[in-house]
Amino acid sequence: MSPKDFLPTNISRQKVISAARLALQSSLAAALTFSAMEALSLPEKFIGILGAIFVMQPSVGNTFGQATSRVLATLVGSGVGVACLFALPDGYGTAAALGISVFVMNAIAGLRPDWAYGVIAAVALALRSGDEPLQVVQDRAIAIALGAAIGVLIAMTIWPDRAKNRAQRHLAAALRAAGDSLDNAIKGLSGAGQEASDARSRYNSNIETARGEAEGIRFGNRQQMEEKVSRTERLYNSVLILNRIAEDTTEAASARDGLDEHVRTVQVCGHEIAHGLADGDFDQQARLDEIRSALASARKLVSYEADDAELHVYSSALIFGLNEVAESLSGLIEAMQPKEKPAPKAQAQSA
Repeated sequence: MSPKDFLPTNISRQKVISAARLALQSSLAAALTFSAMEALSLPEKFIGILGAIFVMQPSVGNTFGQATSRVLATLVGSGVGVACLFALPDGYGTAAALGISVFVMNAIAGLRPDWAYGVIAAVALALRSGDEPLQVVQDRAIAIALGAAIGVLIAMTIWPDRAKNRAQRHLAAALRAAGDSLDNAIKGLSGAGQEASDARSRYNSNIETARGEAEGIRFGNRQQMEEKVSRTERLYNSVLILNRIAEDTTEAASARDGLDEHVRTVQVCGHEIAHGLADGDFDQQARLDEIRSALASARKLVSYEADDAELHVYSSALIFGLNEVAESLSGLIEAMQPKEKPAPKAQAQSA
């Protein structure tokens, strides 16, 4: 086996920057948490440092969300542990008591996966050795809360990257990949399609990251970003329709032959719209109008009395797929338009 079987080979510059940022922030968070706990003579340094490291995420918003979840999970786990303590006061250090704590906490985590970390607090109580249980809860809760707070502080002040900005960058990359996929799919209708695996891989990795970062937005319009992601997904799904038609190369090529000029318009304009939106050029209405005009002409060419019924099916499917592309682009253009902030009431009244 070669090193390529174990190491990623298509690492982008942006991934390297993100990895470097996360590494720097995590190391600083760990060091600062240790120093703070040492200065305050706090126990449970190991738990506090782990708390600081594991809350760190590529963006400020997701780090804040992870920190909040960790603190809440610790409180829930502590509550479970204390409840089990009072239920089994004489044998709480036994394997049975440990099993009950883990069972209850993981059942909760099945409903709220972000609370899985709370099992640490529950197990800590089950395995305590001589310490007062409430003191154990207090010490670990303070350590985790301090570590989480320091992690958020580091994420906000040292080389910060907002979830909104990360979502926008990855959405732009996914849009470019979707545009390239559209270009490849239409070329595939004539049997001349290029290898689409690269565009597909770029789309899948970037749209997944964009979706995750959109969910982590805490200081911005999360709904607007999620709408952009959804519209981009619809565009790519419409491309998959064309890929399915292109699987039967002979019929797809015959269907395209009679509509070649109009299909070519969709190919060129659709690709330009996707890349233009990714680059911040939101004035794409003229290109969209070209696509709609081409589709209107293409529909007139598809005769319902065609002698070749199978060819008619493929032609109709092709028109449907191209129309889905057009509708997806229309919704995407609308979603990508900058939203104007409402004017202050005083200005609105004076106007």
